Amino acid sequence: MRGVSDLKGLADMRTALSTHLRSRSRDKGTPYQEVFSFGLEGLRLERELELVAKRQDRVRRRLAETRKVVEARIGQIRGAAPSDSPPAVTGDEQGPSSHLWQTMTVKY
Repeated sequence: MRGVSDLKGLADMRTALSTHLRSRSRDKGTPYQEVFSFGLEGLRLERELELVAKRQDRVRRRLAETRKVVEARIGQIRGAAPSDSPPAVTGDEQGPSSHLWQTMTVKY
């Protein structure tokens, strides 16, 4: 015997005492209804697959763009590194009047 909390819906109220009896007999059209339901499920899954493919294309394009930007930035860093290095101090500039201080700026 099942309890009231085990019932799936109101239709099961009549069959709470008799577990294998249904309140409504199965129709002959049930196989057609199942075919229709599976057809709708197939259409839904096909649509979902199309959406996933479109999203995958968008993600791949964005990933390619990101990689290009990263490679360009790395190229800029490598190309700009020698010019950003401090100039070498020669023996002539090491006199008392020369300033060995360098200006540093920080971008926020």
